[in-house]
Amino acid sequence: MTKVVISPVSRSVPFDNSTNGFVSTDAQSAIEEVKTAIATTIRAGNIAAVSFTGSPRKYTITFSPAFANTNYAVTVTGSSDDRVWTYETKTTTNVTINSNAAKALTGEVSWVAAVNGGGS
Repeated sequence: MTKVVISPVSRSVPFDNSTNGFVSTDAQSAIEEVKTAIATTIRAGNIAAVSFTGSPRKYTITFSPAFANTNYAVTVTGSSDDRVWTYETKTTTNVTINSNAAKALTGEVSWVAAVNGGGS
């Protein structure tokens, strides 16, 4: 069996950074720069219904890595539970999601936290 070796061709592809604010000069570095930018500006996930506790039902999301500041927006959506979702205790490292009801949840809850203005 012949072993196939894949070379990192994207490192040899020039990247024009003159109009976009990137520091990268090759395609692979530009991809890594975008990956880093996304990792510092957006967090998202799903929470199992059983993870919410207390009355009203709450859950604290911990961010890793932490945001640079608290200038981020939070969106919460329940998959099958009719709730008015809010958040509280918003910090750079976590935010608490409040279901505003004591009744146990039946479906998972999705959330997105994104830096306002697209920058950290």
